[in-house]
Amino acid sequence: MEAPSTETIYQEFKDAGLIVLGAGSDWGQPYSCRQWATKFELTYPLIDDSNYNLFYEFAWDGSSQPGVQYYVPMNIILDHNMVIQYRAYGFSETAIKKKIKELIEVIPTASIEHDIPPRLQPSAITIFDAYPNPFNGVTKFSFFISEGILADVIVYNTMGEEVAGLAYSKHFDTGTHSFSWKAEGIPSGLYIIRVKTSQSFASTKVIFLK
Repeated sequence: MEAPSTETIYQEFKDAGLIVLGAGSDWGQPYSCRQWATKFELTYPLIDDSNYNLFYEFAWDGSSQPGVQYYVPMNIILDHNMVIQYRAYGFSETAIKKKIKELIEVIPTASIEHDIPPRLQPSAITIFDAYPNPFNGVTKFSFFISEGILADVIVYNTMGEEVAGLAYSKHFDTGTHSFSWKAEGIPSGLYIIRVKTSQSFASTKVIFLK
């Protein structure tokens, strides 16, 4: 089935930056969203799209009436700019893997993930996954600092441009600190939340969907 195969693909490419999201409706037939994830041991998020928001945004090609007739599964691959690069009914693991490999090779390398001075190593900070993710409006995240220190908390787009400054040179005591980010005036896409001190850094990725 496509769900376990998608999990395999996710595990194979997640270290290269792949983010997987499952969306659907009628989760009670025969499993709820949570039961589906548990049954197939899925680690990527599942979203209830009963109102067809994601379907309208990414899946519908105008050939059928949403909510009345369309085929599942539909597989969609978006690039780092949220542009559709692959869309197909059914499930072809070979075709999906081929497209993922092609996109990994052409994703810009001049992003903030590659512009970090060598002396900055992720050691003194641990950042936890944001929730909800993907999100529409506000997402929350937290991080742990092993010693009191000044730090910046900044959100970047995939081109390394700052889109939100949540804290600049703020003193954080040892322990866990929580933040919320309300995304405003930006397009749907992948964003990087970074906590950085003069000696270390930590980042987590989030997807904003309008």
